[in-house]
This record gives sequence, structure tokens and C-alpha cells, in this order.
Amino acid sequence: MRVDRWTSVQDLFHEALQHPPSDRSAFLDLACQGDADLRAEVLSLLAAHDGSGLVGRLDDDDQGPTPALEWIGPYRLIRRIGEGGMGTVFLAERAGEG
Repeated sequence: MRVDRWTSVQDLFHEALQHPPSDRSAFLDLACQGDADLRAEVLSLLAAHDGSGLVGRLDDDDQGPTPALEWIGPYRLIRRIGEGGMGTVFLAERAGEG
């Protein structure tokens, strides 16, 4: 990631923290101006900061990610494919260019 891009991600992350969690999505919609990758990066930092992190948890009944684990960076998780002793594998799609 370029330095200027990382600076934007950090700035938006810190600005988003100034909003209540329920308002952050609307804030990012405006602040990211349609840049889905930028929004996803900031959301992943917010999830890690809020304790849901990159690990999250799975709902056993639907085999899908929880709302807190809907995005990892620029990737939107679609469904769990499988799991084993070392981790869980998801079907995912990349947002934006890829």
C-alpha cells in the first residue's frame, strides 16, 4: 500500500472512532466517496479495534460470517467453505479493482 493511501486509511480510521459505532457506516459512506477498497480497509481496522478483529466468530447454523466478519480488507466474505485444525476457509470476493 502506498504511503499516501495508508495515511488516508489511518486518518479516516481515527475520524471514524470519533463517531458512535452506529453512525460509522454512514460517516464512511460520505468520507470514502465511493471508494469501496478504502472503506473496506477502514472497516477492517475498526473491527479489529472493536474487538471483533480478523478472527470473528461463525454462526454454526448458517455457515456464514457474522456481521462483524463480513469484510477482511478489500474482501467480502460470502460463506464458509470448511475448517480444520489451523483455521477456517471462506469463499470471498474482492471489492473494486482486482
